[in-house]
Amino acid sequence: DDEGKTYRQAAVPVSLQLTSLYFLNEHLGWATGHGGLILSTVDGGEHWAVQHVNLAADQPLFSVYFRNPQDGWAVGLWSLMLVTHDGGRSWTEVALPPPPGARKADLNLFKMFGSDNGTLYITAERGYVLRSRDGSSWDYLATGMISCI
Repeated sequence: DDEGKTYRQAAVPVSLQLTSLYFLNEHLGWATGHGGLILSTVDGGEHWAVQHVNLAADQPLFSVYFRNPQDGWAVGLWSLMLVTHDGGRSWTEVALPPPPGARKADLNLFKMFGSDNGTLYITAERGYVLRSRDGSSWDYLATGMISCI
């Protein structure tokens, strides 16, 4: 509230590592994290509520994006994608198609974002970007970049 001069702890109901934040406006936002965690806030981040968590699956969520207050996506480890059409009251797992030449979808999905024309994008490992024009069907774009470890 004072341009970073002081900080205070927000009211967060869990102790899991957070990985991303997305705010649709100054009040409405979401956070993702380990344990499949999705949190939401309606007061600009002062208080947070759990919308989704799955501690049994070892799959963190790395990014969350909302097109509007109702339609959102969260993505993460091993092609995990969750979608909501009710502002996050319920989340459904989406089975993505495998990338070209692969038998299953198992990429790490790092960052999701939307363009001005409504097209959705997800950056992924192995130099892939996933693209969707409707939010439900996805195709892979090869960037020509390949990550090496």
